[in-house]
Amino acid sequence: MGIEGTVCRSVLQRCSRCIAVLNVMATNMEVYSRRKRVVCAYVSHPLVSSRLLKGAFATMFIDLREDESKFCYYFRMSIKSFDELATKLNVSIRNKDTVMRLTIPPLEMLVVALRYLGCSCTLLDLHYQYRIGHTTLCKIVRALCKAVLDTMRKECIPNFTVERWVENSKVFEKHANFPNCLGALDGKHVRIFFNYKHFNYVARLVVVDANCLFNYIAVGSHGREQDSTILENSKLYGLLENGQANIPHGKPLPDTTEPSRPYTGTIVFYKKRIFNYRLCNTRRYMKCTNKWRIFHRPINVKLDFALSMINCCCILHNYVRSRDGGNFEDTLSVIGLCDQDNTHPSTQGGSALKRRRNVFANYFISGDNCI
Repeated sequence: MGIEGTVCRSVLQRCSRCIAVLNVMATNMEVYSRRKRVVCAYVSHPLVSSRLLKGAFATMFIDLREDESKFCYYFRMSIKSFDELATKLNVSIRNKDTVMRLTIPPLEMLVVALRYLGCSCTLLDLHYQYRIGHTTLCKIVRALCKAVLDTMRKECIPNFTVERWVENSKVFEKHANFPNCLGALDGKHVRIFFNYKHFNYVARLVVVDANCLFNYIAVGSHGREQDSTILENSKLYGLLENGQANIPHGKPLPDTTEPSRPYTGTIVFYKKRIFNYRLCNTRRYMKCTNKWRIFHRPINVKLDFALSMINCCCILHNYVRSRDGGNFEDTLSVIGLCDQDNTHPSTQGGSALKRRRNVFANYFISGDNCI
C-alpha cells in the first residue's frame, strides 16, 4: 500500500506540472495572438491604400503635362525628353503583377524617382505626397538608378575618341578662348549623411566638355583625398599614361593633357592675371552641371545607393542637356557640391607643368591672342 501511494503521489505531481506548463503556454499564446492581431490590423496603411485616387501621380501628373514650363521645372526635363526616357526604361523597371496585388506602373515609378532626384525632398516626403510606402520608394529609386546605368551609360557617356577630343578643343577655343583644351577637370564633394551630428564626403572627379557634358566620371573616393590623388588612382590616369585615351597629336601650341593650375599669390602680374582669367573662364563649365537638386542636402542613404544615384544623375544630366539645352539656374553653385581643398604645397605642379603654364601665358598676351 505504501508503494502504491508513492506512485500515485508522483503521478499526481507530474500531472500538476503538465497542467501548469499548459497554462503558461496558453497564456503566452494568448498574449502573442493579441500582439499579432494589433500589428496586422491591416495589410496596407489607409494612406497607401488611397494612392490610386489621392496620390500625387493621380491628381497632378496630367495637369503638369498641360504646362510645359511647370512640367520642366518639376521633373527637370521637357515633356518630349520625359516620354523618350519612359520608353527607354519601360522594360527595365517593369514588375510583374501578382495574385495578391497589382504592381506600380513603370510611368509612376519614373515620376517618383525623377522627383526624388530633381528636388531636395526626402523619401519620407514623397511617401506622404505619392502615398507609396517608404520601403517601396527606396526600391523604386534604386531600380531606376540601376536601369539608367545599365541602359544609358554607353549612350550618354561614350568612350574617348580622337574625333571627340578634337571637337572639344574647337568648342573650347571658340567659347572660352583657350586653345588645345580637351576638357575641364575638377573634383567636387558630395555630402553623405553619417549620423545625427556629422556627415561624410564622397569625392566626384569629372571631365566636362565645352557643351557642359560629362565626358568622364569617377565617384567613390574618400573626401579627404585631393584632386591630384584621385586622378592618379582613377582609370583616366591609367589611360593617359598608357596612351589609350586616344589623345590627338599635339599642335604647334603644346597639348594640355595634364591639368593646368592658376597662378597663386597676392601679387599677380598682368601676364598671370590674363592666364588666370582664361583658365577660370574654361573651368566655369564645371558650374553648369547643377540640375539635380538631390545634391542640395546630405544624401541620407547607404553608400552604395548614394554612389549609384550620383552616377545616375550625371548620366541624366547628359541626357537632358543634349536634348533640352541648358538653364541659367543650373549654373548656380550650391552647398551640396563643395570644392575640394587643394591647398597642400605638393599640388602646385612640377617644373614641366610650370613651363607649360608660362607658354600659355605668353601666348595669351601676344599678337591677336590678346583680349
